[in-house]
Parts: sequence; structure tokens; C-alpha cells
Amino acid sequence: MGLDASRDLAGVYGEENRCPICGAFARVDRDDEFRFVCGVCGSPRIATKAVPLPKESVIALREAAQAKRLAFAWRFASWALGIPAALSLALAALLAPASLLASGILIGCGVLLAIFAARSSRTATTARKKLKLAVNEAWEATALAILDARGKETTASDLAKALDLPEADAEAMLASLSARSRVNVRVEDKSAELVYESEVRPDAEAEAEAQAAEEEDSKDEPKKASS
Repeated sequence: MGLDASRDLAGVYGEENRCPICGAFARVDRDDEFRFVCGVCGSPRIATKAVPLPKESVIALREAAQAKRLAFAWRFASWALGIPAALSLALAALLAPASLLASGILIGCGVLLAIFAARSSRTATTARKKLKLAVNEAWEATALAILDARGKETTASDLAKALDLPEADAEAMLASLSARSRVNVRVEDKSAELVYESEVRPDAEAEAEAQAAEEEDSKDEPKKASS
């Protein structure tokens, strides 16, 4: 029976060290824009051992990686079109005294290239916005998973330690989750510090009630049998 190389590496390096984008067991490098990136493919990463990376975070990170590639491609296209457009317009200005026809053709080409360059630049900007939104969604999904796993009130300091982030970033994530009613927040009486707790989801609450009902029925069965 052959060895599963991927499983063997997961046992050695830990599944949490696998990049969800390229699949490599690689180091995680700090990044000014995305906080952490993969040391192999450069895609945004989340470096935490507090919880396994939730499915929502993996999906968001893959969307972010795709948006990053698109943003780079469209930005490159804008430069590739913009530079010839500028050269064409400059050459048209130089040739205008000698040949109006040649100058007009160059102006037309330059304007056309400039329009395509502007559209490419706008598309790249849109892709960058999607990239940042996807990265934020990935981090917030992981933060919510940590709150769910802790099962108790959590401060921004606790979350910052779990995610290896500055406390200000953790506070921003918790504030965003609270604004969208994903977590409950209150002020601690003694320390006057904000503490957060994951919101009980309707499906989880229903599951707990069903489990309690099953346990109650199992207790009643022996009484019915004895009677």
C-alpha cells in the first residue's frame, strides 16, 4: 500500500500550515496590506492555531486570491495600454506641423488606447475592492469561529492573541461583527472593558432544544415501561 504524501506532510507540519490556495505546507509571512501571506504563492493567509480554519474563511481566501490575480492582470493591462497611448499622442503633437493626416491617425489611436487603459484601470480598482472585502470576510469568519469555540465572553485582547494581530485590528473585527449582529457585546462591570460573545444561531438553538427533548423522552421511557 503506497504512502499518501499529503497526509504524511500534514502529520509532520500540521494541517493548519497548509495554504488553502496553493496547497503547500509553507511559512506564513507578515504583510503590511493583508496581515499575512503565503510564503510560496503570496496569497492572503490567516495564521492561527486557535481553531481549524472555517469553511467560510477558506472560501473567502480563495475569492481574495482570484481577485488579487485579476487586479494584477488588469493593472498590467492599463499600463500596457496607457504608455502607448501617451506616446501616440506625443508623437501626434510632434508630427502635426508636417502631416495633419498622420497626426490625426495617431491621435485617434492614442485616444482609443487611452479609453481602454482607463477601463482596465477601473476594473483593476474594482478587483482590489473585492480583494479587500474578501480578506476582511475571511478574518471575521475566523474571529467568529474563535468566539464560538471559546464559548465564553472574549475581549479584543484575547482575540488579538489568538490571531496574532494588534489589538486595534481585533477591536475593529469585533466592532464589525457586532454592528452586523453576529456577536453580542457588553461592558464589563469591574474593568469597564468591552467583552464579546458569539450570537446563538437559530439552527444551533433548535438543535439544542431537540437534543434536550430526546434526553427527556429517554428518561420517561423506563417509567412508562415499569408502569
